[in-house]
Amino acid sequence: LTTTSARKYKTDIVPTNYNAVEEINKINIVNFFYKNDEKKENPKIGFIADDTDSIFSTKEKNSMDHYNCIGMLLKAVQELSAENKELKKRIEKLESK
Repeated sequence: LTTTSARKYKTDIVPTNYNAVEEINKINIVNFFYKNDEKKENPKIGFIADDTDSIFSTKEKNSMDHYNCIGMLLKAVQELSAENKELKKRIEKLESK
């Protein structure tokens, strides 16, 4: 699965103001089987598009928007990494006292 992501194909590029960790934490993650898997041999983990913010699903709310999900996951990792660095600094400061 590849998606075009070059700057030359995009317009109105601005940093996102979403708090990705907060938005991801709102998603109800579920276990499920697709109805056509009648023998229930292929369990899945994911979310229900109907019940999820439109940033993660299509306009019709009938499927996952993989492009946005990946972008939000990357943003969440960045947020958590920054928080982790800050906490490490605080711990080092406390330990040096």
